[in-house]
Amino acid sequence: MNRHRANHTQGCVPQPQAHGSPGQMGLGPQLLHHATETADIWRTAAVYKGCPSRLFPPLCREDGTQADTPETKAQVFQAKFFPNAPRAVPTHHPSDPPPQEPRTWTPITSVEVTATLHTAAHTVPGPSGVGYKTLKWAHEARPDYLPHLLNLCLNLGYHPWKTTTVVMINKPQKLDYTVPKAYRPIALLECTGKLLKKIVAKRINADIEQYNLLPMTQFRSRPKHNAINAVASLVHKIQGTIATGHAGALLLFNISGFFNNVNPSRATAILWNKGFPPSICAWTLSFLTGRKAAIHMGNYVSEPFPILNGTPQGSPLSPILSALYTSSLLDIAKTWRHADLSLYVDNSAIYTISATLKAATESARSKYETVLTWLHDNGLQTDTTKTKLMTFTPKRANPKFVGPPIQYMAHDTPSLPATPTMSRLSSPFDTSASTSTTASTGPTTSPSWQTMHAPPSAGSPS
Repeated sequence: MNRHRANHTQGCVPQPQAHGSPGQMGLGPQLLHHATETADIWRTAAVYKGCPSRLFPPLCREDGTQADTPETKAQVFQAKFFPNAPRAVPTHHPSDPPPQEPRTWTPITSVEVTATLHTAAHTVPGPSGVGYKTLKWAHEARPDYLPHLLNLCLNLGYHPWKTTTVVMINKPQKLDYTVPKAYRPIALLECTGKLLKKIVAKRINADIEQYNLLPMTQFRSRPKHNAINAVASLVHKIQGTIATGHAGALLLFNISGFFNNVNPSRATAILWNKGFPPSICAWTLSFLTGRKAAIHMGNYVSEPFPILNGTPQGSPLSPILSALYTSSLLDIAKTWRHADLSLYVDNSAIYTISATLKAATESARSKYETVLTWLHDNGLQTDTTKTKLMTFTPKRANPKFVGPPIQYMAHDTPSLPATPTMSRLSSPFDTSASTSTTASTGPTTSPSWQTMHAPPSAGSPS
């Protein structure tokens, strides 16, 4: 009885607002006031740190009302991550490169299946309960069965494993867990289907490296393009700007709900243009369409519902499909002068350089408008709450070069002043002091970066 009451009470704990730090908002006193057991404090602390939890507080709908039952919470998550009416996207876009000649792939071999199963972790299986351990036993007993099954799927252009369970995982260190975007939907896919996707993803990556199908400014999803490489490349540009006496502007933004908004037909057309075998393109379209999912929260599982858009988070194929999806945007950025765009999945950075700060910020604004237009045409959009601007000038920069806050398009944030600090891929950037970088994959070997100075933002004393 006490355990049930503790769980219910914790679900009603007031959530801190989106401004200020937890210490400033008195999060500790709130928890102490509402807790009924000692375990409640430790459980809530674990949730704040990002540990998976079976407890979900009431969720806020867009109209301001609360969803406080498992059924209504599942409806809120479904509306947020799996909309019933996704925006229509044209199959082809003017930025698409000329189609390449289709390539051919050799059939999947028993050796290939063995190697893939050897590296597969013992993850939670999909709805059928068939895990990698079962597949390893079956493959050892009859090494020809799984390759034959997987080759049939690719040759027929059909993906039969279309039902999944979506587990809602709380993101770490979010200030408000009553909003759906504080959670991440992770798909528990059938391991047989994941085995096939792992093999296909590995072959796609091999083609990308051999035929240079992705721009160098696309990080992750390819060798030697991890988070540390992305941060080091950006810091190198900033240091070069300051060393040459120029001004620079860095604009960071995130693509909102990237995986969940990848259009299946558009993604398939991109694979076709890149020269992948027609059967692989047909299989990819089958994999992305006709899917059904059930939302799993704690002990509650919703009724299955159709998924009309996107690629599942948790699929081995999703990162590489998303990278290919935005490849033509990076091709557009190749034509920019004194500016570039880099992507790390949904984490994006525009960096511009000019003789004056005003020109650099204006260039960043112009390039951002180009990106917004491309994203809109392809069914994507940015998360305006995560868009930040930072400027860089030499130590002895002339104050008259300081420009006004950057102005955005009408459908986006109307203005954005420069900020003295920001973070990309868990790496801090500071315009007024030495900036050491520690990417999410580990610390860099350099103890600190060159001191970078920015002019005072609008409204601050000079």
